[in-house]
Amino acid sequence: MAFASQGILLLADDGKPEWTTQVMQLAASVDKRKPTELALWSAANPNVQAAVDRLIQRGASEIVAVPLFIVASASDITSRVTSSVPCV
Repeated sequence: MAFASQGILLLADDGKPEWTTQVMQLAASVDKRKPTELALWSAANPNVQAAVDRLIQRGASEIVAVPLFIVASASDITSRVTSSVPCV
């Protein structure tokens, strides 16, 4: 059962151009079914909150976060995301 108010937040490291292209293509594909935003993480520019804000502007009242981190440890990801989004 699909919920119109559900949005998808893809979380990924901002890496090599090939990786970034693949993740952006994935986001575009998923966005055809549900509002989807991509938060590419770099040490200089964590943009998780901006992606959350865009999903809310698009009508999402529930956000499902999908981590696409290949190398980072789970504890590192959790601390980075929670420090970037005040509501978490």
